[in-house]
Amino acid sequence: MSLQRFAVFDCEDAAKWKGHEKLYIEKFGGAEAPWDIFKCWNGELPVLEAAEQYRGIFITGSHFSAYEELAWIDSLMTWLHDFLQREHSTRIVAVCFGCQVAARALGGKVGKNPSERFVLKVEELQLQEAFAQKEYFRAAFAEQPGAQQLPACLKIIESHSDQVLELPASAQLLAASATAPNEVWTVGDRLLAIQGHPEMDPQEALAKIHATLASNGRLSEEEAAASRASLEGTPPDSAAILRIMEAFVEQGAALGGCLPATQQGSLSGDWKSAKTGTSYGLTGWLPSMTMPAVSLPNLALPAWMPSLATSATSAPTATVVSPTDESTASGSSEQPAMLGLDAQEGSASPAGVSQLSGSGTPPDVRPSPSKGSEEPEAASSAADRAVARRAKLHAQAEKLVDDLAGAVSAELNGAVANYELLFGVNTVSRAEFLHMQQELATWQPLVQEIQRKREACGPLLAALETLQARMGAVEGSIASLDAESRQLMRQLGVPLDA
Repeated sequence: MSLQRFAVFDCEDAAKWKGHEKLYIEKFGGAEAPWDIFKCWNGELPVLEAAEQYRGIFITGSHFSAYEELAWIDSLMTWLHDFLQREHSTRIVAVCFGCQVAARALGGKVGKNPSERFVLKVEELQLQEAFAQKEYFRAAFAEQPGAQQLPACLKIIESHSDQVLELPASAQLLAASATAPNEVWTVGDRLLAIQGHPEMDPQEALAKIHATLASNGRLSEEEAAASRASLEGTPPDSAAILRIMEAFVEQGAALGGCLPATQQGSLSGDWKSAKTGTSYGLTGWLPSMTMPAVSLPNLALPAWMPSLATSATSAPTATVVSPTDESTASGSSEQPAMLGLDAQEGSASPAGVSQLSGSGTPPDVRPSPSKGSEEPEAASSAADRAVARRAKLHAQAEKLVDDLAGAVSAELNGAVANYELLFGVNTVSRAEFLHMQQELATWQPLVQEIQRKREACGPLLAALETLQARMGAVEGSIASLDAESRQLMRQLGVPLDA
């Protein structure tokens, strides 16, 4: 049955990009096809088996870095790693951040751009010969009017400060550029990874990315001008690249069966070695630390436990055969020893273990030729009691182990819950810190303007201080003159209030 559903793995939680998954919905499948949206940044991922129903899965870009130690990024990497081990025909298209997180999941290396500058421009992709050999690449240009030959290069919008520095061992390079040598690559034709943004148009890049980078200083004035000129003056080949992506997804659906799973060894990355099973990062975010001591409840040990412990370390192995096997006891293989039989059920050894013979009956109740017909029944009854006693001891031991396991599990669950709470607090704190950074970036121009005006007012303030000093001197002179005038008036006999 042909797969009809599509899914978007949304990796961007910024408010200005809310609803950006529509860029994929509008360009692939259309509104008539059912789409599922998974907010990966909120821990949403489909079950592996359920994800095989999709014709295509699209992993979006993000302002996060693929190498950040965040629980949801670890979960996404684990999911990708495990999903690519399964046999299915679902194709994955990973864009920008998706390209980088996929590389990490499969053992590649991701880091800052070698130039240490943000790249925002229309970049030219140099297509490798391997790309031209792909059936989906050829299909994307086969029915285009006027297409005489396959293109050697394509232009795409780039917006990234990180990139794939080393491809996974299982990856095949399809395209490179001047700013990123690993622009487009694939793994077994099941994953198509693209560093650029074929789903974005230049106007959107200018409005939502360029304006922010130019205002916060991540692009210098020269870089901002060059970026704007590139986005406004160089049309990207977005339509052609989208056709390649669509042909890639459709080729997987057209197979109608399962693609062979990628080799296990080629997908393992260093980050994966510390994880177990398919927890999808549930506890992968926990820091490496010494677990606190677990306080177990006081459990009342049964009275038989001391002798059991002694027997476990000192008793020789005893062969136990059920009463129904008496006739074949001599030829049966040894069974595990059962410990703790008391003197009523058999002659106990100094270690407290019944030394049972191959017949399955204790030595002191073994039938003797000189005894009557009641002796076999007595022997059988003793053997039944021994079996019942052993079953009881097993049940008590299992209960004790279950109690201990339950107590340890409860303590560990409590510790994990505490760690998850701390992680939640840390996540909220990080969001507040980033918000404060954005506020500071907004106020920075105003602070700089105030500083410039303060510097401009410096000479005026100095002149004002000089004037104040001179005014003080004038006031002193006036006071002296007033005093001398009053003294002269007294000498002349002129009333002071005249």
